[in-house]
Amino acid sequence: MKKRNYLKYLVFGIAALSFVSCTKVPDEVNSQLKDKKKYSQTTEDGKVKLNYVEVNQVLDDFNKVTDSTYDNLTFSRDLILKQPEEMGRYTFTQASNFAQNAEAEISSYFGEKYDGKKLLKDETGYEYDDKENKNYYALLDNGFYSVFKNQYYDVLADIDNGVISLEKSIDLFRHYDDSSYELEDGKMKISEAISQADEYAKNLYKKSNDFVWKPSRISVYQKKDKKYFFKLEFEKEYKNVAFTAVSPDLYNCKDEDNKYIPYTIVAKSSIYITNKNEPEAYANPSGVISFDNAIEKYDKVISLQTAAEVVSKELAEYTKYNVVRINIENRLVRTNNLANINEECLNPVDYTKGNTYESQPYWVFYFDLTDGQEVYAMVNCISGKFEFWDKAIKENN
Repeated sequence: MKKRNYLKYLVFGIAALSFVSCTKVPDEVNSQLKDKKKYSQTTEDGKVKLNYVEVNQVLDDFNKVTDSTYDNLTFSRDLILKQPEEMGRYTFTQASNFAQNAEAEISSYFGEKYDGKKLLKDETGYEYDDKENKNYYALLDNGFYSVFKNQYYDVLADIDNGVISLEKSIDLFRHYDDSSYELEDGKMKISEAISQADEYAKNLYKKSNDFVWKPSRISVYQKKDKKYFFKLEFEKEYKNVAFTAVSPDLYNCKDEDNKYIPYTIVAKSSIYITNKNEPEAYANPSGVISFDNAIEKYDKVISLQTAAEVVSKELAEYTKYNVVRINIENRLVRTNNLANINEECLNPVDYTKGNTYESQPYWVFYFDLTDGQEVYAMVNCISGKFEFWDKAIKENN
């Protein structure tokens, strides 16, 4: 099968790769968590005492922390953080037979315009590409799907080629101005576009047994006819904890035995709001990944204040960092096909059908959210392990 638009979507939509991993909880920490009287420890270098709080209290010191100023750390105003329903170590599985009813679904979607001769199939799934009527639909066994139709059939190429221009992008984890834009059939506010996309997303993920989709960014584009459309990006989450959507240098991700770890991202899904009716383009590049089992549920995790202190202590004293987002995120690592793993096995967008994964939560402090140039720090919510990623530094070294 000739994979055209959906592979292009992967290149376009995952330019800023999301990074997800799992780190084994140290035995001493697991032991500590079993003793309700002991919820603090000191890092090996003695820099920060790790204080733990109940999961339902992780937001209690949010305002205190974001109103604070550290020697090398400040916080943007109006930051928003959601309360997790629960936190723990979990296992998940990639869909393996999602496209079993693809022909019926695709023909039903396009109705009278459907031409069965244009439906192709291979070992991964189905692709329908009707260039004459400008209708496209890819549906794969791993849960990947993408739809582009009518004047949005080539929307990705049009954006790449400058035919469509980006007006602005707004991250939705902070407050924003609710401006209106002229679409094909009238004006629509940003809040209305978010609401419409959110309702459509619910229909998509509920029927597929996928993670919950939550709007994370809205981009406003202008076409040649001076009309606008919105692109909504959705983070996926489990129990109100998102899966990370940016990636560090995978080749520096190794375990204690210097072996590479096959981290897997959970890429953002997208819905294009082009009119007041239904979207004419949407895509789910990471496929469908479903919950399997809870290895362990955490009663307590490292407090936000502790995580902020770890970040401040570990960052260079002579550099000032401004936090533009704070989040609690699950990181995934693939747990199947690990024999003789090497650099060539590292693929953060490996969504092979039937893959299995394991997750663990981290505090994440973002300093720059520019696509492809993200700068951020991560602190393991249990062990306190610190990681810092700056793509600009990686590229210059």
